[in-house]
Amino acid sequence: MKISKILKWVINPPARRQQHLLILSAIIMIILFVDGVFIRTNDYMVHLSFGEVFIKGDISSESFHDDLLKGSMYPIFRTMLDGIISIPNYYFTRAFIFIGSVVALIYSINVWQRLAAIRYPLPQQQVFASITLSLLAVAPFLTRDFNEAGLQIYLLFMLTLAAQTWKSGARITSGFWLALAVSYKATPLLFLPFLIWKREWRTASAMAVWLVVLSLTPAIWLGWNGMIEGHVSWIERLEKSHDHVEAYPSLGIIEQPTQNNLGLRALVARYVESHPEGHPLFIDHPLFFQFGNIESPSAKITVWVILFLMATFVAIRFRHRWNTSQMGADMAPEWSVAILACALLSPITWKQHLVVALPCILLAVSSTIACTPPKRSRVLILALVFAVLIILRRYLFGPELSNVFHSYKFDTIALIVFALLVIFPPIPISAAQRDQKKNQLNSKH
Repeated sequence: MKISKILKWVINPPARRQQHLLILSAIIMIILFVDGVFIRTNDYMVHLSFGEVFIKGDISSESFHDDLLKGSMYPIFRTMLDGIISIPNYYFTRAFIFIGSVVALIYSINVWQRLAAIRYPLPQQQVFASITLSLLAVAPFLTRDFNEAGLQIYLLFMLTLAAQTWKSGARITSGFWLALAVSYKATPLLFLPFLIWKREWRTASAMAVWLVVLSLTPAIWLGWNGMIEGHVSWIERLEKSHDHVEAYPSLGIIEQPTQNNLGLRALVARYVESHPEGHPLFIDHPLFFQFGNIESPSAKITVWVILFLMATFVAIRFRHRWNTSQMGADMAPEWSVAILACALLSPITWKQHLVVALPCILLAVSSTIACTPPKRSRVLILALVFAVLIILRRYLFGPELSNVFHSYKFDTIALIVFALLVIFPPIPISAAQRDQKKNQLNSKH
């Protein structure tokens, strides 16, 4: 079968196939609901522990009963939210959060599909195909997050609302959603320098002000001194957990470095340093190879230099201000890459954290489908990264070989490729061409 026929079969699904996929998706979600609410525990229980300590009114490091829990790993506002969910019935709350995450996911997909359509308008059949393919690519991360009731999807939801409100011209509201995302998990703080670089002064200022306001709200329960002590405890916790000289990031004295870390620093460190037998990052397997042999602290310096060069490259590419006359046409791709960077630049990035890659993947897929005919090189690249994300999984190769694959950070590399496809889209479509294509699509309907 020719590639063109395969593409036609994939990107133009008939109505009956769409219905079958929707039914299958509903069945999968029911299974994930039962598994995520009644069977799994995972990090959800950690958040409940943080919340219980917050409700007691003391979140200093001495109040935590376990070495792993010597202070919350999240901002104090998030610990307050953990306190709220720790009060009601466990199963009711977890089911409510799970269902809310599904709604948030559907809403986020809808928003990003509409943002993608500004630049890459597609007929309805191809929109369905683009969303389906994107969900398929991010499925390993989504299923892992649903094991914890979809907590990372809420972060994607906040950053999506920030993008949508910016597009609608509500800069102050956009700053609020960004500040809420930072208060939920610190890594979206990356948006502050990003907005300053884009000369979006109003949104950046609103984000900073809202961040201060949200940081003060726990004082309502803890009191002023308790709130200050909570912030100090969190900062000290971060310093202790990340106080190490190795290039490969870990949680320091709390947890040994692990191959499951899919962050960008872990990726670069994997290829610039080697480890002896007996080290947590060494795998005794014939398919495990090590490449660079730079020793610490030189390896750590090398990692930071490479990350700086990568950041400089992206900053130069994103140097222009957004064109407000074409709201979202140039903002959406860069915003999606910034969302992905919030996950990849975190020192510790677990699989569930990568659900935020969905906007970037959706834009990469949409831009490829929008080409008429689709560029073969982009199609082949997409096919390769899809294979990496879907096939190289534990359920096919078992835990040992899967751990070897994790060590090479193939998932991280695949997501970087998606980001590059967004950063370097196909031949740019002019505003006139977009309007013409939209008119053609509207006339067909």
